[in-house]
Amino acid sequence: MNSNIMSIIICYIVLFISGIYTIIYAIFRPFGPTSQIKKVEKPPKPLGNTYHTKGGGTYKNKNCDFGETEHKIDYKNVDYYRDLPCGNDYFRAYWLIYNYQLGSHDEDLIICLFLKWIREGNIRFEKKQSGNTIHFIKPPKNSNEIEEKIYSYIVVASFGNREMGYNIDNELDVDEFRMWYYSNTSKFNEWFSEILDYEVKSLIKEGKIRIEKKKIKNIYKYEYTLRYIVDKSMKEEAIKLAGLKKFLIDFSIIHDREVLEVMLFDDYLIYAALFGISNRVYSNLNKLFLSTYKVNTNNRHTISYEDISTIKYIFKK
Repeated sequence: MNSNIMSIIICYIVLFISGIYTIIYAIFRPFGPTSQIKKVEKPPKPLGNTYHTKGGGTYKNKNCDFGETEHKIDYKNVDYYRDLPCGNDYFRAYWLIYNYQLGSHDEDLIICLFLKWIREGNIRFEKKQSGNTIHFIKPPKNSNEIEEKIYSYIVVASFGNREMGYNIDNELDVDEFRMWYYSNTSKFNEWFSEILDYEVKSLIKEGKIRIEKKKIKNIYKYEYTLRYIVDKSMKEEAIKLAGLKKFLIDFSIIHDREVLEVMLFDDYLIYAALFGISNRVYSNLNKLFLSTYKVNTNNRHTISYEDISTIKYIFKK
């Protein structure tokens, strides 16, 4: 009996000592020799791939630091902005709209690109008795690698395995193209994420995003993570975009309009598409230009209301 009691006591003592040793080891191990510190240097998660969802919206990547409130804009108190932000770089504008919560959907970027291609003569729509058709004329010039990839993929994939060069006869029924688009939305989702990642890499090269290594203490080791620190100048660009959006929405009630704005009609429509307000903006601008400047925008400008309606029919559910 006594031997059994002693065995139990010895077991408890051993367990107690093991527990004390484990606690002491866990507390003091990180402060031992540097060879015991395990460095984990992983690149930050891409801004698009993990947190991006179809339909747009906003997210805050845990590795992307905008500051406590730097990614939010007081839209109501933003001044009107009449110029073209981001130097007509629509991918940069998309990244800003997406991250600074200015309201955009994925399809709005595609609509923006199609309007750009219409203005630059890369595509055109034609109304026929059998229905509307889309003509792929030539690839875009002065574009980045992603825009070229998107255009080429759309042309080749939507025509199937057909051998084709770029000429006026490369036409496709709009309804057929719409069916193709909705059967390939996953590919478009990949592009939206790729565009966001592409812009981050560009901003890093431009010095507008810097990568900072941060040491985090865990129980058993130190870990090193990387964060994207976004420069405050990006918020200034986002404020310009917010000001342009506000200007386009309120254009019909602004009295000090300028002739220059007539010349920027197509550019305004392309930016309006990014904000998801192209129909509304076209209606307001066209009506005011006719009444104020006696200018028929359908004759003077490349983009028509029918173009916008057709593109939205293709890409909007």
